[in-house]
Amino acid sequence: MTEMATFGVELRAAADGDGRTLTGIAIPYGEITMHSPHPASGGGERFAVGAFKRTVAHRADGRLPKLFRNHQHDTAVGVATEMRDTDQGVMASWRMADTPAGNAALQEFREGVLDSLSIGFRAVRETMVDGVREIREAHLLEVSLVPLPAYAGAMVLSVRGYDPTRVELPTRPDIDVDWVPRIGDRVW
Repeated sequence: MTEMATFGVELRAAADGDGRTLTGIAIPYGEITMHSPHPASGGGERFAVGAFKRTVAHRADGRLPKLFRNHQHDTAVGVATEMRDTDQGVMASWRMADTPAGNAALQEFREGVLDSLSIGFRAVRETMVDGVREIREAHLLEVSLVPLPAYAGAMVLSVRGYDPTRVELPTRPDIDVDWVPRIGDRVW
């Protein structure tokens, strides 16, 4: 079964590159969300430190996950160029495609429209800890830019070469995402 988890994103610009590479935390570890599609996790869901360690190591063969817009798997908007498992979570960089879909997604990201991340994953090992579904090992299938976050801890740390004088970057206030409705349970 493929599942979906959505994370909040924050943008900070970097000075190097051509403005087409997003870098950030794809999956935060240890953060609890109440937007879990799993029926038994009424107390929320979190990923344990290292939950994606094996899948990231196996992806080191160059077949890194694609980046999509809203889990629309018919058109990728970017491809991961790097992925590392850290104590904070999975750090990744995506090169945005120079295609109409990639350019549109990048522009929507820059304008704050697509300001969150969501993953498609398959849980391999999980347990319940104090009523919280804790995913101890999972297989990462894909990452998507989406408009509504469930996890506030995932953030884009930089857009390489992005010129912040061309488009004003809004400051992102700390938000409580508990009010955000869950739109769907699965990625098909």
